[in-house]
Amino acid sequence: MKVFGCKFYVPNNDKESLGKFDEKPDVGIFLGYSLSSHAYMVYNKRLMTVEESIHIVFDDTNHAEKESQRIHAEEEEHNIILKNLENCLEK
Repeated sequence: MKVFGCKFYVPNNDKESLGKFDEKPDVGIFLGYSLSSHAYMVYNKRLMTVEESIHIVFDDTNHAEKESQRIHAEEEEHNIILKNLENCLEK
């Protein structure tokens, strides 16, 4: 199961003739699962369309980075609380 709204890439499989410096994948947003097939419902940012596709690659790096930042923030908060408790006990 993928998170709704996560970033993904759709390869341009000869949909258009690409130039030498054109990007090969399109970037989009995951909207959900298709009701009629085993495809994903996706929003293609470049074409600004909603389409169904089974050939997409999810970008999980952004999710992992946010999770890492959240854990780091929680650790800092716990350290601050421990320091405050130590200061209170010393008094």
